[in-house]
Order: sequence, then C-alpha cells, then structure tokens
Amino acid sequence: MFRSLLVLVTLPLVAVGIGRAQEDEPTLLDVKLSDWIKRLDEGVTPKERRKAAIAIEQIGHAKSRRVVPALVKALRDDKDEFVRLAAARAVGRAVAKANEQAREERKEELPKFETARETLVTALRFDKADAVREAAALALGDIGPDARLAASAL
Repeated sequence: MFRSLLVLVTLPLVAVGIGRAQEDEPTLLDVKLSDWIKRLDEGVTPKERRKAAIAIEQIGHAKSRRVVPALVKALRDDKDEFVRLAAARAVGRAVAKANEQAREERKEELPKFETARETLVTALRFDKADAVREAAALALGDIGPDARLAASAL
C-alpha cells in the first residue's frame, strides 16, 4: 500500500518536472529551439533552413548550449551555399555575443568554442563558395582574439 501511495504522490511531481523542462525551452516566434534545430537539419527548402539558422542565432548561446553546435553542424554539412553562408555568419555572431556576455558577467573563463573555430577555419580554407569563405573569415573576425589560432589559415 505504501508503494502505491508513493507512486501516486511522485508520479504527478515527475510529470510537472517534465512539463516545466519543456516550458523552459527557449522559443522565438512561438517556435521552440528544438523545432528550429529540426528545421535547420531537415528543412525541405534552403530558405526554410536559412530562416532556422537566423532564428537559432537570435535565441542565442546564453539561453541554450545547443545553439552554437546546431549552427556549426549546418555550416559543416548543409549542401546549399546560402545556408552555409547564413550559418557561418550566425556562428561568428553567436560566439562573439556569448564571449561578450561572459566578459560582462566577469566570468573567469570564457566559453570554449574550439569546434566552432575549427569549423570556421575549415570553411575558410576549403568551402567551394567564395561567399561562404568570406563569411567564415568575417565570423573569425567577429570572434576576435579568441580566434587568434585561426590566423594561419588567413
């Protein structure tokens, strides 16, 4: 009987916790971050994926640690050069903003974005589209001193 009572008491608490976790997910234009990421990964048209990249950037790293990795994946993997272009710009701005916020909050260590930096360097060196290479260079510039290691690629 005690177990049944325990289950009856804890089950609603667990359900409330799950509901809160879903409510806490950042949104933009009433669309959850996870849905924007899905649109970026699986969107049928390049326009839909570009829009998702911009929306994800607007949500920002401060609200979710999934922002930069989602943008990096699009920069690395998307077949459309305009999606990669939007992703490169968004990566640079998102990382720069996250670093700026960390400095304003006087954090002892800045967030680590090695994968973002490395992906931007790879795009700068090897992307077949001139506009994407240029956007990657500008994104590294947006990141600032933290992208110093990328200077050899320039």
